[in-house]
Amino acid sequence: MSFDDGRGWGATGVRGGREAPGARGSLSWSPAADGSYRPTAKALDLLPLLVEMIVWSATYDADTAAPAAFTERAREDREALVAELRAAHSPAEDPMR
Repeated sequence: MSFDDGRGWGATGVRGGREAPGARGSLSWSPAADGSYRPTAKALDLLPLLVEMIVWSATYDADTAAPAAFTERAREDREALVAELRAAHSPAEDPMR
């Protein structure tokens, strides 16, 4: 079973609709051999929210996929974790500019 809302944002993955994330300005497709995506500055600004959601999920879901070490670190020093994640992922050029 898969979900597809017609914009390439289905549960089958973003790869099926490569244009969709870039069109929104959050991800940029890199023509690297691995076909990976890189976050834009706009996406990196969402890191605090995403980390908060991961911690919230781990709090209420005993079967969470989030590694315990990640959630513990996020609870102990969220700002440092977000800064480290931001530094590790240089933003792609924003396609909306």
